[in-house]
Amino acid sequence: MSNRWLKYSFIIIGAISVIIPIVGSFFYSHLHIDSSILLSEVERVYEGYVPYIDMHLNYPPLWFYIMAGLKWIFNVSYGCYNFYLFVHYLFVIGNMLCIFYLSQRFSFSKIISIFCAWVFFVMSHWLHGNCVLFEMPSIFMGLLSCVLLMIKNENKYFVLLAGIFGCFSFLIKQFGAGFLALAILLIFFFKEKQKLQHIAIYIVGYFIPLLVCFLLFRENFVNSVLLNGYGTSVGPNVNNSFIEHLPYMMERFFYFCYRIFPLFIISICIPLFTHQSQQIKIFVFSICGILGFMLQFFFISWGGQGVLHYYIYCVPFAAIMTGLIYDVVDKYITSKNLSGGVKLAVLLIVIFSIIPSVYSTYYNRVYKLYYKKFLEKDGHIEFAKKVGSMIKEEDATIFVTDASEGVVYYINNLLPPNMFEVGYSNGPNEMTEERAYLQATTADYILYVLPTNYPDPIYISPRIKKHLSKLSYDTISIGEYQHHLYKQLSHEIID
Repeated sequence: MSNRWLKYSFIIIGAISVIIPIVGSFFYSHLHIDSSILLSEVERVYEGYVPYIDMHLNYPPLWFYIMAGLKWIFNVSYGCYNFYLFVHYLFVIGNMLCIFYLSQRFSFSKIISIFCAWVFFVMSHWLHGNCVLFEMPSIFMGLLSCVLLMIKNENKYFVLLAGIFGCFSFLIKQFGAGFLALAILLIFFFKEKQKLQHIAIYIVGYFIPLLVCFLLFRENFVNSVLLNGYGTSVGPNVNNSFIEHLPYMMERFFYFCYRIFPLFIISICIPLFTHQSQQIKIFVFSICGILGFMLQFFFISWGGQGVLHYYIYCVPFAAIMTGLIYDVVDKYITSKNLSGGVKLAVLLIVIFSIIPSVYSTYYNRVYKLYYKKFLEKDGHIEFAKKVGSMIKEEDATIFVTDASEGVVYYINNLLPPNMFEVGYSNGPNEMTEERAYLQATTADYILYVLPTNYPDPIYISPRIKKHLSKLSYDTISIGEYQHHLYKQLSHEIID
């Protein structure tokens, strides 16, 4: 009886520890730079802009149409960020349920399966899992695909449906393509018969949504989603080979190991402690999920806060691996008839490894962001509103030179120029010098983000600065933010 009540107590404490960050984020939502751009693009899709046809988009279309559809169904007013945050947390909870189900199918105990789901939330929340971004819905579609494959019956329609949802993961964000390989791995490991047939059915399901997108958007879809040059032909390290990218990728991997998932080093020892076929399969599945999604960092070249959300793809597999470590050790201890003290020591090691994520979620997010509201006090949103108040002309366009101030677009519902050619492209992996020059010479306003803490983005070239030097501007200064708002209502190109 006491053991049962102890389990219930842990479940209740875990549930409360999940609810507090979620509720806190609604009282003070963190408007991530990427969120502001993505939601601005949702508004354009809602207004009738067609991606790849009359609106530039570097991403697949599914998430934008889901959000625009929900906006239409529920008649959501412009700027109601909390509505999209609510939908975002539905995906987060969906991910937790999928991880719980997969853990159960992997023969973890119910309490360990619940623990895995909880670990996913605590690990991901501080990695900008508290913001409206692509990762959570993309992961949900991928995990749902895995869940459908792990349902006990051999119904081939489930496999076809799993392929469709697996493709949905990719159609939300390109990196979701990793679930295709993981799904094939699950079929190979856990389907008892007709493995090749199941793989073929899955691939057919996967290609159905791709075919629909191609029929709707033709080659524009392929060029924008697959051939946009993100991190390959566009960006600061475009000429680097895989070997030259390797030091940065290793740096990101080491950060994951010591800051996000300290148990990784222990996890690679699992094959030494088990000969159970299923545990080895789960180990391979989880390792492939972690290492496979770490390949994202081949396309990325920055660090700091801006890189955190890329780790979220790895977190479901870190959560499952956490449960596997305890499951392997528990069964190993039982088979060797070792003392309960060893099991307790392992449990404490597992719990201790989660402390960095608990600290980051509760100190860096709940306390500093939601309670102390330190981002609100720095004037970031106030600055964006000030920019909007200085633009009087209806339908005026603006080019924001640095992605760090991309919130200006969403806060004020502003349009960039050249929607088809450039649109809301921002950041070094999307914006080229040619695109930036086009924007700078055709926008009604240019917000030049003065390089205070960081240098100008690589696409802000001398000829763009020369062009800006011939325009009049107002200086906007609020707190640490001091930038120039250039006026170019004549639309004259000055060489």
